Amino acid sequence: MPDALIQLGIIKALHKGREPNEQLFPDLYRSKSNNSFGDKLGQKFGTYRKNYDEAHRKNGDNGHAFVPLYAHLRDLHSFRHSFCTEMINVGVPQAHAEALTGHTSEARSSEFANYDHGRTLAILKVAIDKRVLPVDIPRLVDAAANSPEVPTPQKCGVD
Repeated sequence: MPDALIQLGIIKALHKGREPNEQLFPDLYRSKSNNSFGDKLGQKFGTYRKNYDEAHRKNGDNGHAFVPLYAHLRDLHSFRHSFCTEMINVGVPQAHAEALTGHTSEARSSEFANYDHGRTLAILKVAIDKRVLPVDIPRLVDAAANSPEVPTPQKCGVD
């Protein structure tokens, strides 16, 4: 997990109200079609994007520029694609970027891959932290603390 998200309190937020042995994202389950957890997440994110845009159009812009979420290249796969590109751009080895995103290339499925037992979490953490998020973290923390209402998935029609 990037240091920026840790500074924003993501770990505390994800653990709030959870039992120690509870799955981190209990709404996610393996799909029958490809045995992955991402299908349900992608569906919920699509619903969130549609409902967010509808709610925003209905309630007005409140003085802020509106950037629709439900638009071409604003889905979860686009985030994954951008992340891979950015990892390569900051010098992260392709095998590390693939491990972080769950991709499998021809190189990773070659005979040599039989001798490769993957990356340790420490190595992957270094890879993640090579990318500096273009975000003013203290300002975001302050804004969240002073915001009267932070939109949640539940407020945008996603349970």
